[in-house]
Amino acid sequence: MFGENIKLVDRNVNIEEIERDFNDHISRTWTSDDIKKEVSEYDKNILVFLNEYLYAAGKGLQFAFTEKYDIEHIVPASGRNQPQIRQDAGIPDADEFMDWVNKLGNKLLLEEDINRSISNEWFRTKIQTSVTDKRGYKNSRYAIPAALVEAYKNTAKPYWLKSDIIAATDKIAKRISCFIFCAVES
Repeated sequence: MFGENIKLVDRNVNIEEIERDFNDHISRTWTSDDIKKEVSEYDKNILVFLNEYLYAAGKGLQFAFTEKYDIEHIVPASGRNQPQIRQDAGIPDADEFMDWVNKLGNKLLLEEDINRSISNEWFRTKIQTSVTDKRGYKNSRYAIPAALVEAYKNTAKPYWLKSDIIAATDKIAKRISCFIFCAVES
């Protein structure tokens, strides 16, 4: 792939050739299942940005970074209510909880001021809060937090469970895999 860097600055090489080289490399190197597996096990943050972009694009929504943003843990990784939050999420074991809390299905992009406002609150507080001094997902311009508010708006006491993290992680893995492989196939 180093050679592609050289092609990128060569005015005699058209972009279609470079794109074809990338697609050939992807097809030879990975499978869709490989990507899904890697994404499912991923516990860093950079793919949170890609996921928000792909989700918004898939819904025909605009994606634009706010000036200040954070990676939000839907089920908080720390805080004063941690034992009860772990219990509510269906993951009472602290070590297992830390594995799940860092999965992509438990992370989303959120404006910094909103994230600071809701801090380590329960999921139900994060999606239902919308007052001047304490803003929540309702106030976000990002598509995924807005979708969570919509999905749980009629639930009296919503929880974000281990099963929700698993389901969201699976959707993200499929979304990213399709982004790579559906583009290669077309």
